[in-house]
Amino acid sequence: MPSPSTARRRTVNRDQVTAVALEILDTEGLDGLTMAAVAKRVGFSTMAVYRHVKNRDDLIASAVEAVLGDITRDGDDGEVSWLDALQHWMDDVRAALLAHPWAAMQLGTRQGGSGVPWTKTVQVLAHHVARSGLSAHDQARALVWTTRLTVGVLILELSSPLRDERRPRGTGSALVAELATLSDDDLWADAVAQTRSYLAAMAAGP
Repeated sequence: MPSPSTARRRTVNRDQVTAVALEILDTEGLDGLTMAAVAKRVGFSTMAVYRHVKNRDDLIASAVEAVLGDITRDGDDGEVSWLDALQHWMDDVRAALLAHPWAAMQLGTRQGGSGVPWTKTVQVLAHHVARSGLSAHDQARALVWTTRLTVGVLILELSSPLRDERRPRGTGSALVAELATLSDDDLWADAVAQTRSYLAAMAAGP
């Protein structure tokens, strides 16, 4: 039996710290995330956590990167058009942020350490837009339009979702009846279709 001096010491790494932070953020939100709370869950001292992340913002950035990490550069083989790849990007961002609402709220601010991982995600979108043949000026317009529309619609969806319990009850006008049939998926599909139409027209030129 190995002596205490030769036994392997238990260690923790950045991925484990990030996973615990992500769990806290998903269950308790940003207010619940502290370095002490992460340390308690991983079973190490707060100083041990600081060996892997610089501060709370760095920890949030690592968690945001984990959330957005599956958004990849598809379409390189030419089988997916740039517009289809752009739509996949929008859909993937929506799926990731709906699963982790706190991350969407981070992208709507200049604080919280989400800048670097979001920049990497936008670079994926820029890769798709670069395949369009648009001028540099129009590529910039396409990037700003797509990123702001995507995040803006998602923040509204998260803060004011169209759920059954919020829909009008009883009789009313035809407009009220139609409003009651709309879902967040319907509105998202409209936003994606509008983006595709706008960018396709831009690529087609005058």
